[in-house]
Amino acid sequence: MAAAVAAEGGAEPSMSATSSFEVCPNGHFYDSGKNRHCPFCPAEETPAAPILFALPVGWLVVTEGYMAGRDFTIRPGENEIGRAPDLAVALAEDYTVAERHHAVLFYDAESNSFELRRGTGAGNSSVNGQTLDSPVTLGAGDKVHFGATPLVFIPLAGERFRWS
Repeated sequence: MAAAVAAEGGAEPSMSATSSFEVCPNGHFYDSGKNRHCPFCPAEETPAAPILFALPVGWLVVTEGYMAGRDFTIRPGENEIGRAPDLAVALAEDYTVAERHHAVLFYDAESNSFELRRGTGAGNSSVNGQTLDSPVTLGAGDKVHFGATPLVFIPLAGERFRWS
């Protein structure tokens, strides 16, 4: 073969010292000195890490206006309400709502109950037409207003369901 290659004016192909040809399970030949895995096969998938997040326990759903139908998932512990986009209930376009700390909806897993608390931010809040001056236990279908935004409370956790 070397004579045929030399006669054509070319050089004999050389193998590098690091070349190590292998055959993958699908029958492809590849240089394992250059590739850790067969470049012709899809990369071996590593198992995905489990997604860690708090399970939903309820929702607040906007009932009127341009945000009608927008829902906010309530999770165990404190769910801060305000205009800031990183909050659990972010009413970004309602400038009658404080940016932060307008109110807090707290779910207590031990008592399996929801409590709405007035925040430290300025702004009006009400539950079923009553101004929110002190903490209120929320129940299914309660109508809540934060600033100019009307919402309805829909619990998942309650008397008939709780995450175990």
